[in-house]
Amino acid sequence: MTLDLVSEASHILVQGQTRSGKSAFVMRLLAAALDSSSVVVAGADPSGVLLNPLRDHLRPDWRSITGADIGAHVAALDAVVAELDRRLRLLLELEQDKIETFTPDVPLVLVVLEEYPGLIAAAEDDDAASGRRAGQRFAPAIRRNVSRLVRESAKVGFRIVTIAQRADAAVLGGNERSNYAVRVTLRVDNQEAVRMLHPFCPAQLADAVHTFPQGVGLYQGPGRSAQRVDFPSFTYASYLGTVRGGMGPSRAGEVMTR
Repeated sequence: MTLDLVSEASHILVQGQTRSGKSAFVMRLLAAALDSSSVVVAGADPSGVLLNPLRDHLRPDWRSITGADIGAHVAALDAVVAELDRRLRLLLELEQDKIETFTPDVPLVLVVLEEYPGLIAAAEDDDAASGRRAGQRFAPAIRRNVSRLVRESAKVGFRIVTIAQRADAAVLGGNERSNYAVRVTLRVDNQEAVRMLHPFCPAQLADAVHTFPQGVGLYQGPGRSAQRVDFPSFTYASYLGTVRGGMGPSRAGEVMTR
C-alpha cells in the first residue's frame, strides 16, 4: 500500500512513543518524495536528525534544524507561509481553485514538523526566559504559521507532516486536527491517545495499540477507517543514502503493508 502525496491532497499526523517506528515511517516518506525533482522539503526539526541531511537541497531558508535558536524556526515557517500567500495569489491570477500539477518551478512542498509539541514547549520556555512582550513571542508565531498552513495550504500544493509522541489537544486543537486526513498511530501508552486521532476505532483494536511492536500501527486515510498495518523497516543509513543520491529509494513509496 502506498501513500500518494500528489493525488491524496492530505496532511499527515503521526504519533507514537520513542522507538515505536514513527521516524522510520517519516524517513521512508521523505525518501520517496525526494525521488522527484518536483518536491521540496520544508519544516522545523529541532533535533536535526530528519532535516539536517537535506541542508544542501533546494530552499534551505524553508527549513530549520537547530533546537537552540527558536527564532530560526519562526523564520523558516514565516518563509513557508510567504510561499503559501504567493500561491494563493497565483490561484486568483490563473482563475483556478487548486494546484494539481507540480514542476520544479511550482513544486509540491512537504512541510515536516518534527516533535511539534516539543517545539512549542521550547518556544514557550524561550519566550518566558527572554521576557518577550505579546506580539513578539515565538510560540504564538509558530502556532499561527502552522494553523494557517494546516487550514489553507493543501489546495496550493502543500502537505504538512506533523510528528508527535502524543497529538494532544493542548497542542493541536480540534479544528486543526480535523484537517489531517491521514493519521498514523504507532505504539502509544493508552487508549485515550488512540481516540484523539481515531475516535471511531473499535475498542478492541484501540486497546491493543499499547502492545504493538516497533513498526506496527494504525493507519487512517481519506475514505478509510483505522486499520492495523505493518510499516516496512527503513534505516537511517538507507535514508542518508537516498538523500545523498547514493542509492535509489528502494520502494520507499511503499510506506505500509496490510
